[in-house]
Formats: sequence, C-alpha cells, structure tokens
Amino acid sequence: MRKLYLDFNIQRRRTAWPAWLLLLAGLALWGEMGYSYFQLQQEMNSLESMQLKNGNATKAVAQKSVASYTPAELAHAQEIIARIAIPWNDLFQAVETVKVEHVALLGLEPDAKTGRVLLRGEAGDLPALLTYIARLRQTSKLSEVYLMRHEINPANNPQRPVAFSISAYWGVGA
Repeated sequence: MRKLYLDFNIQRRRTAWPAWLLLLAGLALWGEMGYSYFQLQQEMNSLESMQLKNGNATKAVAQKSVASYTPAELAHAQEIIARIAIPWNDLFQAVETVKVEHVALLGLEPDAKTGRVLLRGEAGDLPALLTYIARLRQTSKLSEVYLMRHEINPANNPQRPVAFSISAYWGVGA
C-alpha cells in the first residue's frame, strides 16, 4: 500500500488586483441600476396618478360635451364615422382589378349610405371607355354599372380624350 501524504500548511494565493477592480465595478453598476430603478418607479407612480386625475376630468368633459351638440351635428359626425368605416381595401381591389389600356381613373367617390361609388376618369377614345365599362360589369364586387356622363374634349386637342363618370353599386350601406 502507498503512503498518503497530507500537507496542511499550504500557502494560499493572493487574488490579483484586477479581480478586486472587477468586483468594485460590478458593485458600482449594481448600485446605479438600483438607483435608476427607484427613480423610474417614482416617475411611473407620478404619471399614473396624473393619468388617473386627467382621465376623470376627460370623462367629465366628454359627458358635458356630448350634451352640447345639436342633433344635426351628431348626425354629421355619424356620417363621417360611416365614411371612415368603409372597407377601402375591398373597394380599391374591386376597381383595380379592371385594367384597360388608355383609361385613367382620376377619382373615386363612395357613398356609404347608398352603397354606390362614382368613378371619374379619362379614356383615350370611346371604344376604350366602353371596354372599361364592360369589364367593370364583369367584376363580382360591382353591380349596376352605368355610364352617367361622358364628354369628348374640344377638337383642338389632337388626342381627344373622353372624360367620363360611371356609377356602380358596391354593396356597402343600405
């Protein structure tokens, strides 16, 4: 059997100064983090109390202000809300799927109450306009497509574009 050698008189190494420096830096950062957390907590509490105070004031003002509007003003506000609530993407997709060369769409006026849309534009010639109307009638999202107005621009314009207005039922509203 081998001899077991135990040495209880080991000299311990001294820790180097960079280790102490890192410890101090870590403690300093920890202290800064705690101080910042405390400041942010106080700021959040003050903002919450201010919001609560202003929220109650806003509700009181809102309740007073609704009563001060006339029925005509409220009806106008509801009309504006109905216009904003129009699903514009569906309407644009319905109109953009129809493409005819030499036809430019210049305006789009939807009516939320009736569900109709008025398309205004210019066509290079009358056959292009008629082709555009025929293709609008073929879309599944538009119905009752009618030419409301057309006007050939003066003869001094060599291209002679045709200005038009088309009415179509879009299905939104009544």
